[in-house]
Amino acid sequence: MKSPFVEKMFNAFFILTLVSVLCTCGCVGKSSGDDSDSGTSDTDSNTDNTFPKRIIAIGDNHADLFQALKALQIGGVIDESLNWIGGDTIVVQTGDILDRGVEEREIIDFYESLRTEAEAAGGQVVNMNGNHEIMTAYADYRYLQEEACAAFSDLAGLDTSNPAFDEFTDENCKLRAAAFWPGGPYAQIIADWLMVAVVQDTVFVHGGVHQKHLDYGIDEINAMTRAWLMGEGDLDYNQVGGGPDVFSVDWDRTYSDDEIPPTVDQCDDLANVLEQLGVVRMVVGHTVQSHINTVCDDMAWRIDTGMAEYYGGVVEVIEILDGNVSVLVDLAG
Repeated sequence: MKSPFVEKMFNAFFILTLVSVLCTCGCVGKSSGDDSDSGTSDTDSNTDNTFPKRIIAIGDNHADLFQALKALQIGGVIDESLNWIGGDTIVVQTGDILDRGVEEREIIDFYESLRTEAEAAGGQVVNMNGNHEIMTAYADYRYLQEEACAAFSDLAGLDTSNPAFDEFTDENCKLRAAAFWPGGPYAQIIADWLMVAVVQDTVFVHGGVHQKHLDYGIDEINAMTRAWLMGEGDLDYNQVGGGPDVFSVDWDRTYSDDEIPPTVDQCDDLANVLEQLGVVRMVVGHTVQSHINTVCDDMAWRIDTGMAEYYGGVVEVIEILDGNVSVLVDLAG
């Protein structure tokens, strides 16, 4: 009898094959987004910036394995057997794999395996932490679907006596909590994920990057978060995990809010940040959009389309190649 994870992976082969065929016939591409406002080391923010390399960027997954695989397939980096076929492509996933769905561990484990395959072929998989990874590590479980906890049942050796886990009666949920608590085995995995990544001519972040983050230091933000997740330091909530009111990199919605577009001054601030980083655009997730789009004259790309089952949105990714950005979509649905 197949496990739910294996069963879903098995079923994915057939639909992903269909997507592959349809995309071969021509996935929709746009040279720029729909501008809606009319107007490395473990902690280094820089990945391999040797030109030219193709980049595929994927927004929030929220524990939906099927849609995560579909996004990778649309991006042309895995085949119908879920093997890496992306060559030297760089895949960037902008965070929020955790919460709202039930296949958290499955997606993390798949990405970790895919990273090894990609590196062997000269490619890269760059995972990033979103606010939901940070929330889980500091015991904010409001958005957990407890069905996801069963996947952590084999981690029975973990210490679950932490009072922060007392809200759970399900022992598996205590094991999940311990796994992501700073110093835990899955906290150590996501400790290697970045908060801010500069890849070629683009800066990637879950929420947003502002001048105060540059003043603190992008590499310092990544190093501080890594140390905290490893159980070796404190988190500066003014930079990470502090919520939207303090414009932390994982929570900020300045450039992703689909109801309140950024002001002219905020777009000018973004231009200044990009200039200092030596890039031309910022790519963010965090806030669900009906489709991938841009603000601030294409300087900010919003790629969270709510692809997870929880939201029921479309699966879209962006491709960056030779300085041009295209939106790739699922022609099967």
